[in-house]
Amino acid sequence: MITPFACRKAGVKTRRLMSGILARTRCRAALIAAMALPVSLLTVPATAEGPTPSTVPITQPTDLSTPMGAALAQAKRDNTRVEIEGLRSESGTYFANPDGKTVHAELHSTPIRVKKNDVSQQIDPTSIEQDGVLRPKDIEADLALSLGGDTIAPINASGACRECPRIDRSL
Repeated sequence: MITPFACRKAGVKTRRLMSGILARTRCRAALIAAMALPVSLLTVPATAEGPTPSTVPITQPTDLSTPMGAALAQAKRDNTRVEIEGLRSESGTYFANPDGKTVHAELHSTPIRVKKNDVSQQIDPTSIEQDGVLRPKDIEADLALSLGGDTIAPINASGACRECPRIDRSL
């Protein structure tokens, strides 16, 4: 094992050896910093440009016969937010703001209402029993759950029931 004492006996000066390593490390760090500074000054900072003007002027709907025009006029008159029922969808609700110029949209990633018989209703997943199966009251998809039993009810791609062997291999 080489110890500092053994190095001194062999004529190696540890202080000089350590100072040489530190000096080289400091020199390399200074060189890297000196090279990085001009490179960082060469880059051009990004500037944000304003939105490009549209070629078609935006006009406010003045026609009160449209749902949006009527809602904007009512919102300005009453100084309250008014829902634009003509724009209501399964996953979005639109409101005319009290300033009478802007519209607020509340959009959802999943449906919040379902349209049945041309009437929008809130989704109601409450289960009800109907014809021996459980069905949700109002949802977007047609869903029916069995109340249980001892047989399997297999269906094919078209949704029709088909016969298939049971687990115990009987029909």
